[in-house]
Amino acid sequence: MCEHDWPCRDARLALLISFEGDRVGLMMYLAAHLANALEALPDRHPSMIVGQILYWVPRRRRS
Repeated sequence: MCEHDWPCRDARLALLISFEGDRVGLMMYLAAHLANALEALPDRHPSMIVGQILYWVPRRRRS
């Protein structure tokens, strides 16, 4: 862990590598962390937490 909010840049890269293109699996993993974060950070606005944890994931490319 570093001093930045999770997932920091390095953690994001590590997650992308470990999930190897499994976007659904990554989103499920992050959703579990989101639920924990929402509970652990009651003073923080939920949209900020969602943005921090989920919105960085690359979108699927359409064919």
